[in-house]
Amino acid sequence: MKNKNRALLIGLYTAVLLVVVFVGSFAWWQMTQRQTDVNKITAACLKFKMESAGSGLTLNGEWPIPIKEGYKKDSYVFTVTNECNEPLNYIIALEEIKKSNYPNDESYINGDYVDITIDNHPPKAFNLYDDIVDDEDDEQTIIDTKKLKSVWIKPNGTNTHSIKMWLDEDTPIEENKKIFSSKIRVTGGQKLEEEKLTPESCFTISEEGKITDFDYENCNTNVVIPPTVNDIQVKSIKFPRATATAITSVDLTKAYYLESIDREGFLGFVGDGTELIIPGNITLNKHSFSSFKGSNLIIEDGVTQLPQSCFKEYYGTGTILHIPSSVREIESFALGRYRGKEILFEEGLQRVSLNIAWTDYLGTGTDLVFPSTVKYIDGFYAFVGNSITFNEGLEEIDGSAFDKFNGPGPIVIPSTVTTIGVGAFESYTGTIIIKNTEGNVTFDEDLTFRNAEVIYDPNYGE
Repeated sequence: MKNKNRALLIGLYTAVLLVVVFVGSFAWWQMTQRQTDVNKITAACLKFKMESAGSGLTLNGEWPIPIKEGYKKDSYVFTVTNECNEPLNYIIALEEIKKSNYPNDESYINGDYVDITIDNHPPKAFNLYDDIVDDEDDEQTIIDTKKLKSVWIKPNGTNTHSIKMWLDEDTPIEENKKIFSSKIRVTGGQKLEEEKLTPESCFTISEEGKITDFDYENCNTNVVIPPTVNDIQVKSIKFPRATATAITSVDLTKAYYLESIDREGFLGFVGDGTELIIPGNITLNKHSFSSFKGSNLIIEDGVTQLPQSCFKEYYGTGTILHIPSSVREIESFALGRYRGKEILFEEGLQRVSLNIAWTDYLGTGTDLVFPSTVKYIDGFYAFVGNSITFNEGLEEIDGSAFDKFNGPGPIVIPSTVTTIGVGAFESYTGTIIIKNTEGNVTFDEDLTFRNAEVIYDPNYGE
């Protein structure tokens, strides 16, 4: 058959982003995307299914926005299921589609201004993703195809992916009235590139599937963890300190059976200048990567907890650290030395139990916003950013939190807060609005807010 040797096309999903002008000083951008039917296509081993169509791909009445606003959009979520007994590799791609009523190439938004993030990876413009040469376009309707991600899936397993897309804040007015029309495509089969794995002979593995050592003296120390070693599935990793110290970079994304990184699993791994991706299916433990100081940390959707000291030496200078909605708890000192540009939280986070954590995070010029799902906050002693926003739902602010903050006020404490620990906002000299009645909030008046004016106003802002 004509298509016998072609890659398996699993799913196509159309999303059209239409930008038009309308009257209004702040509303010259309006975007619309439409998705029509339930997208569920089954072929051979792989099955593609749409789970939700978030505002990231269904935009109405929008305009160009910064990264932090793009991250707040709901995700477009889909799953890929392997129904066979062999592991498979597939590519997630995005096709830019030519519409019949927009035949002129000048009718399409420049891909430099369409920002896309997949699985909580840092967003990139469409044009910056790798090209795919497309020989499936028999009708010449595809303008360009970009590879967003290459993924392995274990036998009888299911992978969940999330995509968000928005117009970059620097999109010029010249792009007004243009469109960006696209399809998500999942492809598996013979066209996929070969994976470069570190030889299995470099590793020592237990019968339970735990990698316990690595031959760093005779093997390349840029380590790609394989899915199996000696026909044993890799389930966890715990390297001796000397071994972890010798490793220069590590790729966990090919180990599709991997379930956890043990306590101090990579203690000593520094990874200067490298990127570390934590796949969503992995459970972290205390001190898992406590020595990591690389250039970028990516926490994929699916990770549920950042345990005590798991990334305590990560500086992340100049980076934006985005915590996905799947993370429910951040424990003490999990990100104790973070010095990056900004931290962005998503709805879903419940506890930020930092204790002595984030002592180095200054957040200069940034706005720190906590989701409504957060119940408990502790830490952020050094934060001196522009503002702090707490949402209704917060119950407790523990001792010495936000000790150095003295930005513009007022600071509004939600009505749901009942306990504020010793020393919170000790340096703050502005106004504190407590949306509760005096006596309903417990705190140490000698140290907490000791330089601030405290006003009880249950009706503030209403």
